[in-house]
Amino acid sequence: MKIAFLTLGCKLNYAETSTYERGFVAAGLEVVQWEDKADVYLVNTCSVTERAEKKCRNVIRKVHRVSPEARIVVTGCYAQLRREELEAIEGVALVFGAADKTRVVPDTLALLGVGSRREVLSPAGERPFGSAQGPVGERSRTTVGERPRTTVGERSRTTRAPKPSGESTGSSREYTG
Repeated sequence: MKIAFLTLGCKLNYAETSTYERGFVAAGLEVVQWEDKADVYLVNTCSVTERAEKKCRNVIRKVHRVSPEARIVVTGCYAQLRREELEAIEGVALVFGAADKTRVVPDTLALLGVGSRREVLSPAGERPFGSAQGPVGERSRTTVGERPRTTVGERSRTTRAPKPSGESTGSSREYTG
């Protein structure tokens, strides 16, 4: 299974996306750029302005056009404030508001049929995604099946969201088309 991440907004969103990425990698998903047609896209949204909300909707629709068979998971501030609006967008499979952050990884894995085969732990051996069981020991991690292509400490492959207007900010990791 392939997953791509698109992040809009503040540094907190980028930090959260990085945490989600580690959870999915630990579960055996392969991280790809959004242009590489993933099986699932995680879009971390912003809602600071009306323009930011519009950009989020445009990005979600663009991802669905690029990969209509993929599942789209939406989280972030915009998801918290306008869940019903996002759920109505074609292609959106799951929406997680701020109170649901701990469920993003396990619920998405369950949607993909992966959660029942793997136990997802943080790099320190903790169950960070809402489990009440707590830590299982320093540096332990259980991974069943295919080994992840990235490990904790490697540079994140999180991709910035594509610019709807096609503007380029000069970053080689951003959409420029």
